[in-house]
Amino acid sequence: MRLENYGRNGDTEIRNVGGSPAHVNTWEAYMIDNYGKMGENITQASGSGTTNPRTGLKEYDWRYTDPLSLHHATDYLEEAWDWITNESEAAQIWNYVMPVGGTDPFSSDPSETTLMEREAGKVMGGAITNLQEQYQQVIGPGGTMKQQRDITEKGLGTKRDVAMQDIMGKRRGITKAGEGITSKSNLVLGEVQSDIDRQQGLLTSAGKVVGQEYKTGMETTALSYQKGRSDFVANLKKQMADLLISYQQATGEAYGGDWEETTSQWG
Repeated sequence: MRLENYGRNGDTEIRNVGGSPAHVNTWEAYMIDNYGKMGENITQASGSGTTNPRTGLKEYDWRYTDPLSLHHATDYLEEAWDWITNESEAAQIWNYVMPVGGTDPFSSDPSETTLMEREAGKVMGGAITNLQEQYQQVIGPGGTMKQQRDITEKGLGTKRDVAMQDIMGKRRGITKAGEGITSKSNLVLGEVQSDIDRQQGLLTSAGKVVGQEYKTGMETTALSYQKGRSDFVANLKKQMADLLISYQQATGEAYGGDWEETTSQWG
């Protein structure tokens, strides 16, 4: 036989409670399915705990078919309420599933709403933390974007230094070659000096080109860094805006966390 068909007073489900199958109603089944042992504790506190005469199983109906008629079971409900709000494990699940200021422990609607809002808040908080971590990893001190800029600038500096060392070496060689010509005629010495001056001029121009290339490279790197940083921050802000919109659509209210403090740090 289907045991759930023999439940009384609204008990239409069978769930394990305290290690044994028992008759429960749909709300209690929801609590057990979603919160395990804590759901069982709530069921034991709020249900009757009597024995079903047809199946021999424990039953946790609410004794009255209209659970909102609280005046019918004042003593019983006060006892259950005291257990729910004072026992640490029960209080933990109760405070989690009931809305702030909620007074009806038998309504599943507020619980589902609160669960959704709390879950959305957790997701929102985790997402904001993730965005902040992205900012620190990419743009913050020692971030990947700054590291890449440093590497590029160092490469430009090394390239400039190597080129200038080559030019200075050639300068020294030309000067030394000119100093070795002392026995030539004035005409020959004049021609040699003219050639030396020409080569020195070429090296000077080459040095200026190296310097200009370095300057241009550094400026380009700085502009690229600033653009990359701006684009990255703009993307973070867009993600934040999408999160805020999604949260409001899911909960029907604006997110009240400290997201403004987070975005203000991004500049």
